Amino acid sequence: MASSMLCSSMSCRFNLGEVAPLLSLPAGFVTVFLWGGGNEELGWRGFALPRLQARYNAFTSSLIIGVIWTLWHAPPGIIELGFVGWAVDLPFYMITVTGISIVATWLYNETGGSVLLAMVFHASVNVSQSLYPIEDMFTRTGEYARASAWILLVIGLLVIPRTGFLNRKKSAEYRLPDLATTAVTKE
Repeated sequence: MASSMLCSSMSCRFNLGEVAPLLSLPAGFVTVFLWGGGNEELGWRGFALPRLQARYNAFTSSLIIGVIWTLWHAPPGIIELGFVGWAVDLPFYMITVTGISIVATWLYNETGGSVLLAMVFHASVNVSQSLYPIEDMFTRTGEYARASAWILLVIGLLVIPRTGFLNRKKSAEYRLPDLATTAVTKE
């Protein structure tokens, strides 16, 4: 919603014909959740994040995942836009993906390590893109609006004093379990 408002302030054209039919959203969500971006969270939040947070704070861990995640999506971006086109869009795309990473990490940590919620969030972000009533949403102006919206959301998240997202030294409560002490031995 925020990116649609930002885009419209930059002379984007509204076109309600661009909005996916609402009846298709549940099926789209399930598809993305199971086979699209949602299942990426098993790797990003389920595998990589606990290992990174054993070493770095939540914010730094989110930045590392954001950069790797951006590169993960490089091949489809290059195929769609060509190498030069993708390289021009790369900064905006990296800001957007890193913003999503920061919010997903915050959700993961604030829910005691729920990968399921991170998956729901990721799938929701991907499916919600079909709701942008802006013709130019997937142009450079639209990418700028989307990146700006994620920057504003992350700034809002970081200034909420209660979360301590930037101040959290290491997220020990989300570290990997010590397998030596949790393994059940058979006699």
